[in-house]
Amino acid sequence: MLLGAALPLIDFFIVNVALPTIGHDLAASEAVLELVVAGYGLAYAVLLVLGGRLGDLFGRRRLFLGGTAAFGLTSLACGLAPTAWTLVAARVAQGAASAAMLPQVLATIQSATSGQRRAKAMGLYGATAGLSMVAGQILGGVLVAADIAGTGWRSVFLVNVPVVLVGLYLAARAVPETRSQRPSRWTGPARSCSPSPSSRCWPRSPRAGRRAGRCGRGCRWRRSRSRRGRSTRSSAGRTGRGAPRSYRRACSSSRPSGAAW
Repeated sequence: MLLGAALPLIDFFIVNVALPTIGHDLAASEAVLELVVAGYGLAYAVLLVLGGRLGDLFGRRRLFLGGTAAFGLTSLACGLAPTAWTLVAARVAQGAASAAMLPQVLATIQSATSGQRRAKAMGLYGATAGLSMVAGQILGGVLVAADIAGTGWRSVFLVNVPVVLVGLYLAARAVPETRSQRPSRWTGPARSCSPSPSSRCWPRSPRAGRRAGRCGRGCRWRRSRSRRGRSTRSSAGRTGRGAPRSYRRACSSSRPSGAAW
C-alpha cells in the first residue's frame, strides 16, 4: 500500500520538470501548462474526502484497487495525449483517481494494525510521503533527459503503467478488506429525520436544527412502537407517554401549533 501512497505524490512533482518540454512539443501556452499542474491538484483536493467516505462505505480494498487501476489508465492517457487540452483533461481524471486511492492507505493502516505495528506503518507512511516529493522531481529530470525510445516528456507518465500493474498484483494478494462498521448518516437541520411526509418531529426552523439528533432518536422510538402495534398517541400529552425525555424537549419547540399528535 505504500506504493499506492507514493504514486500520487510522485506524479504531482514529476510533471514540473517536464513542463518546458511539454509546452514546446504541444505548443501549449503558460496558462495551459499551469492547468496541467493545477487540474491534477484541484481534482485531488476536492475529491479526497469523498474518496475516503466511499472507502468506508464500500470497502477500502475495493476502492484502493479501483483507484489504482484508474490511475494507471489515466497515466496512459496522459502519456498518449495528442494535444495540450487533452493532457489537461487526463490530468484532472488522474487527480480524481488519486483521490480514490490515497485515503484508503491511512484508513487501512488504522483499521488493520495496532500497537507497534501501527506505529511502524505510520512511520513508513510518513517517510514514503517525504521521499516521494523529492524523488518525483529527480525522476522527472532523469526520464526527460534520457528520452527513452524517443518518448521525451511522455515517459514521465508512461512509467506509471508497469508500476501500477505491479501494485495491483501485490495489493490483491496482501491488502485486507476493511470498511467502517457503522457509517454515520447526515442529520442536519435541512433534512427530515423521518422519510414520512407526516412526520411531526422534524426541525421547522434553523434554531430547531441543534436538536435534530435528539429528534431523530424520538422518530426511531415512534417507528419502533408502530412496528410493535402500539400507538404513539397519548391523552397525557402530544408527545406521548413513555417517550424519551430528550425527544419531548426536542420536538416540543419544532412542531407546528395546533398539530394533531
